[in-house]
Amino acid sequence: MITLYGVLLFLHILGAGVWLGGEAMMFGLRALALRGGDRSRAVALVRDMDRLNVLLILPASAVLLGAGLWLVIEGHWGFDRFFIIFGLAGFAASSIVGGVVTTPSGKTLQKTLELRGADSPEVDSLMRRIQIGLLVDVLILTAIIFVMATKPTV
Repeated sequence: MITLYGVLLFLHILGAGVWLGGEAMMFGLRALALRGGDRSRAVALVRDMDRLNVLLILPASAVLLGAGLWLVIEGHWGFDRFFIIFGLAGFAASSIVGGVVTTPSGKTLQKTLELRGADSPEVDSLMRRIQIGLLVDVLILTAIIFVMATKPTV
């Protein structure tokens, strides 16, 4: 029997999978392009990442958060459980990384490319910064999924 709780759990897990999978894939593709010396591909991937964030990552994170909050209410979990607090704190940390590191660096990179071209030394620095932001975000999301799956008690 399909229940509201089951549908919400499905949406929550789907949102997590799309969010983490999307960011991990973008990190991996950009790392391959950068290590292979394919600068134009790495730059193109930054542009693609900006589009993917709007079309895929942001909606997935919104579904994850909305379904997760509803799960807490529907499942009578309460907001005082460690795994819920950890998940919300991780969501906030990921949002901060995106808002402070990844997104602004991507916008600055776009402007730098338009004004100075792909050979500007700033481009390398900004691409490294974006990669570090993505890596931190992937690690945060992985930790959240681990805690959500194992539900350790503290």
